Amino acid sequence: MKKILFISSLFCVTCILQAQTTVTTTGGTANYITKFSGTYTVVNSSIYDNGSIGIGTTNPLSKLHINATTRGSQFIVSDNSNNRHLMYTSVADGRAMYYMYNSAGTLTNYFDTYGSSYINGGNVGIGTTSPGSSLDVKGTIRLSGATSGYVGFAPAAAAGSTTYTLPSADGSSGQVLQTNGSGTLSWLTPSSGSVTGSGTSTRIAFWDGTSSLSSNSNLY
Repeated sequence: MKKILFISSLFCVTCILQAQTTVTTTGGTANYITKFSGTYTVVNSSIYDNGSIGIGTTNPLSKLHINATTRGSQFIVSDNSNNRHLMYTSVADGRAMYYMYNSAGTLTNYFDTYGSSYINGGNVGIGTTSPGSSLDVKGTIRLSGATSGYVGFAPAAAAGSTTYTLPSADGSSGQVLQTNGSGTLSWLTPSSGSVTGSGTSTRIAFWDGTSSLSSNSNLY
């Protein structure tokens, strides 16, 4: 009797499990990853896998290719607290924007393919992995002309460690920059004076004082 009850119970449990796990499908397309559209119904998802992953495209051009049919946020990377760390979006005029956030979810870096961009999340190094200032360039800085040519600035190979502080305003015509020996620059008006003296034509002149010239009859 106990054996019959056990077999009957097992049969009922099996029937229940089969009833609860029956999955139906409306048909699928090769390489599409499936998804549940209902409790037990499987359909195509928008993710396509042919060795590369395509989201919204059946022709992924890289290992991950996202193709959106509408403008707006294309992908977002966030943490468990839903703080965004990276977001890419596009707008109707065709430009793309990249947003980068710090650990607190504050926007620090922004890149716009057609508009203004900024980096406000630390130092930037070009040619170095350990920038020591807001912009640290290892090598020559080149400023190109609007039509042609350029002006370049290059430090010595063993450059030392000097920071120049520029004056707060432009100088006057004819002034030159001078340093105080500690890197602080200021504008200087060169001293001017006149030279006096007399001599004989074709003779070599020499200084006979700090601002006067004379000539010698033995020097031609």
